[in-house]
Amino acid sequence: MDRQPCICDTALQYALLVLSVTYLKNIRLWLTNSLIFLVMAALVYGAAEYAFVRVFPRLFPVAMVQKFEEPDGILPVLQSSKTGFYPHDYIALAGDSYAMGIGDAMYEQKPNIHQLRFHSAHTIQDLTGKDVMAFGLPGSGSIRGAISNPVSGLHYLRKLVDESFPAPQRILLYFYEGNDLTENWMYYEKTFLPDHSAADYENPAVFDEYVRKVALGRQHLYLAAEAATVKNRLFFTRFVERIFSEQVLGRKFYRKKYPGEFGLIYVPQSHWVPRRSENPVNRAVIAGQTVPLLDNLQGPSMDLSLEQLQHAAGTFSKALAWSRQYFPEAHFTVVYIPSVLSTYQLAGSNVDAQNYFSENTRLDTVSLENRHVWIQSEIKRVCSEQGVPFIDATPDLREAALMQTLHGPNDWNHFNKRGYQVLGESIVRQLPALP
Repeated sequence: MDRQPCICDTALQYALLVLSVTYLKNIRLWLTNSLIFLVMAALVYGAAEYAFVRVFPRLFPVAMVQKFEEPDGILPVLQSSKTGFYPHDYIALAGDSYAMGIGDAMYEQKPNIHQLRFHSAHTIQDLTGKDVMAFGLPGSGSIRGAISNPVSGLHYLRKLVDESFPAPQRILLYFYEGNDLTENWMYYEKTFLPDHSAADYENPAVFDEYVRKVALGRQHLYLAAEAATVKNRLFFTRFVERIFSEQVLGRKFYRKKYPGEFGLIYVPQSHWVPRRSENPVNRAVIAGQTVPLLDNLQGPSMDLSLEQLQHAAGTFSKALAWSRQYFPEAHFTVVYIPSVLSTYQLAGSNVDAQNYFSENTRLDTVSLENRHVWIQSEIKRVCSEQGVPFIDATPDLREAALMQTLHGPNDWNHFNKRGYQVLGESIVRQLPALP
């Protein structure tokens, strides 16, 4: 005989139904909340990644840029010589450490460690109202200064920050009399001659191939941009990971070296580090007094023969022409910066000048001035042949150096804050108007 359903069964079924519906509602609510949380977390994370490099200078000391994987690549957009993150119709400084602004004021990081204003880029911005970005790097001769640094720097920003990052409206190519020609000769010997004949250097097609395969194809920042993945664009994530790994896990990080990468040419420190002496050879007339300077200061490439000088000046000409072709819309101006010893009114008939190739550093002041005049005239001639404006900052720097030192007191290979200020003022005073 069949069992008749009772009210208990009905109540149980109803209770199970209610529990099922409630459970499903809870599940749906949990899933909804989880989805909302994940979407919000993704939005916050995305916003953090997008905003990180844009607000970085306001949150961290500029020195913390070293915690990025490629500090030289991201530094241009963190510089305080522009009004916003994206520069507008900006002036680019190209060249070596002088274009970068290396010197005592950079190291001091005062008075504002977040928004340093310490070199010619800031003076140029203040006097022109234009955004300025520096693409200089230490140890750069003409090919690195005019080609590798600005091309690789812009390439890196377009690969990792914004593919439409703007090109400069104007490029100020800094030529430093102290070692640019010496480095031109060194890079020619070390990076061109091993794979080419000397005659090939005058072949435009061979030189162009050399630039693309060596000056760019073996340059660290260019290789970093080419090897970059989506992960490398996550600046916030990579920055936090590195800080955590260093501070908590005790790991050490070193700059990645890419296959085929060509770094700086080694020069013994004794050949390029200024030397303090009890009785220095180098002395200058400053504020009416004979003031002792350091020995082993930079002179106008006194370590090259005339033949080497002419060849190195030819490298400058080739690099300038190649860069102008690469940046066809940019207006170029070459800025001539005298060497340390060429800046001061020297007292005495002898000087002690750096020599990258030997220990012979004692020279006479007449030879030094003649070498300064030759290099200045040759670089000016190259600019005239290519129709590029030429600015010589020597007279303004020499006038200022009659009253105070423009280098040191610690780093005597570069300007101090006053030196960079005079350089910037000299540039703006002589800067031709754009057509």
